[in-house]
Amino acid sequence: MGLLLMVGCVSTRTTPLEPSANEVSMGTAVPSADCTQVGPVNGYEYGFKPGDLLVGAVGVARVESGEGQSNIMRNRAAQQGANYVQLTVGNATGIAFRCPKS
Repeated sequence: MGLLLMVGCVSTRTTPLEPSANEVSMGTAVPSADCTQVGPVNGYEYGFKPGDLLVGAVGVARVESGEGQSNIMRNRAAQQGANYVQLTVGNATGIAFRCPKS
């Protein structure tokens, strides 16, 4: 019987907030009735980004920081024209809304 040895380490990365996402706020509050639902958003990234290193069974895996997950959600909401994300599961899943500016 063979022996499989895997060696590696994990580090975190933080996806930057895009300028257009500065206008997107997040919270658990139900948005007002005059907001329009745009769609679901999440803060997960799949696959590897430039700078990630994985070589065979030895390598470095990078996972998104909590701030990075929030930034991903806000970036995705802004790309859809939304300005509010209602968090639904933890801090990495929500529903994007377009609300009138007050």
